[in-house]
Amino acid sequence: ENMNTVLDDNKTLCLANSERIKLPGTLHMMFEVMDLKVASPATVSRCGMVYMEQEHVGMLSLVRTWGTSKLSHILSEEMTTAVLKMVEDHVEDGIKFVREFCQEKVVSDNSNLVASLLKMLYCVLDPTRGFHPDHPKAMTNLKLFFVWSFVWSIGANITDASRPEFQGWVMKRFISLLPENCLEFLQNIYDYVMDEEKSMFVPWSDLMTDFTYAVGTPYFNIIVPTVETTRYNFVMKKLMCGGHNVLFSAETGVGKSVVIQQFLDEMSVTNEYVSYTMGYSAQTKPSNIRDVIEEKLEKKRK
Repeated sequence: ENMNTVLDDNKTLCLANSERIKLPGTLHMMFEVMDLKVASPATVSRCGMVYMEQEHVGMLSLVRTWGTSKLSHILSEEMTTAVLKMVEDHVEDGIKFVREFCQEKVVSDNSNLVASLLKMLYCVLDPTRGFHPDHPKAMTNLKLFFVWSFVWSIGANITDASRPEFQGWVMKRFISLLPENCLEFLQNIYDYVMDEEKSMFVPWSDLMTDFTYAVGTPYFNIIVPTVETTRYNFVMKKLMCGGHNVLFSAETGVGKSVVIQQFLDEMSVTNEYVSYTMGYSAQTKPSNIRDVIEEKLEKKRK
């Protein structure tokens, strides 16, 4: 009953000590309860409970809903239709291939892979984040962005040993969809990025920044830009600027923490984002995490 205010549209949590916490639009609250015997009508009216088996809903339902509710708001009807057709034509077969012939580093669900593709597409096709719908080759750029997003969503979670298999499938599947100048990309799909201005794929090395050594920098704080750091920073920036969470996973000792920390430091300098790093261990308790987060929050009272 004390959660009624936070379940309203204003999403404001009112605590007993008169503190009020405004929840952002990106935060949603979900509850799993056995029954609603002790819930009042006011609480029930604020909750929507729907359960459907995924096999009955299908993956394309998510795609069509996304097209109507999000993509149509940023692109023209013609472009929206073209993007949805490409997704519907290829996403099911792509996920089926991954399930049968590839191994994933982190176990995923079909709907999760579809959602990853849709999020990536939205981030690269949003005019407020760099996409130009009025480009002379805008329709060609849509195809290039779609294939690139497909690689870095459906094929982003597979193991290194599975990548050649997935690359072969991508070449056979999309060679007729892409222009002739994309052959190099199809031969090495993870080493290229889409350049909208040129309407073609370019190597990640074209985006690499020059390394400048700062005298006095500790050895373990020196980070030399590479193709690996460049593409991971690019993908993380696209998703984070689009308001999406990113899971950055890899084997032990390959530099995940260094890459993430460098990325957060660079984004914090822009004054558009604030980052805070917390260390976890086997002894970390939920109360410890709560205390650390609360230290960084400003308390607002009536």
